[in-house]
Amino acid sequence: MAAVDARDIVTVQDSHGGLTVYFQDRPTHYLLDGEWYRAVPLAGRPAPPPAPAPEATPA
Repeated sequence: MAAVDARDIVTVQDSHGGLTVYFQDRPTHYLLDGEWYRAVPLAGRPAPPPAPAPEATPA
């Protein structure tokens, strides 16, 4: 278990009443009629590039 920044979690409701949960710009779960589904990448599709790391600020 790890701590996450809640600002990295976004939910989007679709026209079917389902809810997609995104974490760091990637879908992680889908909720429809009380059933949770884990998002998995499709075979043969490249993974999206990782989000850029925040730049360090000079001290």
